[in-house]
Amino acid sequence: MGLIVRDLTVRISETTIVEGVSFDVRAGDKVGLVGRNGAGKTTLFRVLGGADDPAGGTVRRPDATGYLSQDPRSDAVSDDTSCLSHVLSGRGLSAAAERLDELGTQMAADPTDRVIAAYSAAQERFEALGGYAAEADARRLVAGLGLADDRLDLHLGALSGGERRRLELARILFAGSELLLLDEPTNHLDADARDWLLDFLRSYRGALVVISHDLGLLDDAITRVVHLDRAQ
Repeated sequence: MGLIVRDLTVRISETTIVEGVSFDVRAGDKVGLVGRNGAGKTTLFRVLGGADDPAGGTVRRPDATGYLSQDPRSDAVSDDTSCLSHVLSGRGLSAAAERLDELGTQMAADPTDRVIAAYSAAQERFEALGGYAAEADARRLVAGLGLADDRLDLHLGALSGGERRRLELARILFAGSELLLLDEPTNHLDADARDWLLDFLRSYRGALVVISHDLGLLDDAITRVVHLDRAQ
């Protein structure tokens, strides 16, 4: 499906960001959203990603949409969430992983037959969902983005802002989304992680829209440009 925008109007306070704008981004399209600082790119992105409502018009996006905001810490996810569970939640595996972790703790403290049986059942369910293979995939993604493996064993609240953003990007890429909306995805990435991300985006087959000041990313991974200027 990709992204379908029709007669879109976006405003913030009294400022009009876009008015009556229409465009499509289909599978295989890789679009760079560019414009001067202060033009409203991030505000427009929030509407495209569903974080804010438009003042007019419609935005249609697939259910499988990955939206990387400027500050994932503002998203409604508890700081007590384990980092690994958060990445696995991209494919709906977080609940099974949390249940397995909870029962593992109980079994270590009180290894009764009942707890052991419950742990075995939870482990079978996790495996049936592809859990251990998915965990290995998640760890490879996190490593590619330059986040140390042991950070996955912490809770979200223990991460710095830059680490939290890399983890959120890993969750979005892990989900296998049909549409990616990435706001400055190379921020907080070192050179190796940036190169890894560029390789990923080059081979990505879904629809991509990216805001970036990284000219190398725009040169290497983008096939079209949407220029935001004076509400057009």
